[in-house]
Amino acid sequence: MKLINNQDTRLYDELKSKLTNDSIVYISSSYFSILALYELSDLPLKVKSIKILLKIKIYQMI
Repeated sequence: MKLINNQDTRLYDELKSKLTNDSIVYISSSYFSILALYELSDLPLKVKSIKILLKIKIYQMI
């Protein structure tokens, strides 16, 4: 198993090197930045499907 800490080894680089046209990508995260979304924007051209599950906190302002 390889440790991916997004400093020495980035998840994006690992995904990019392993994905094929038949790959289906599932991502689950509690936080997703705009920069991360931009980095992944070229993946739909290389994979069959991408599904992202985000944990969203909804705050009610009083």
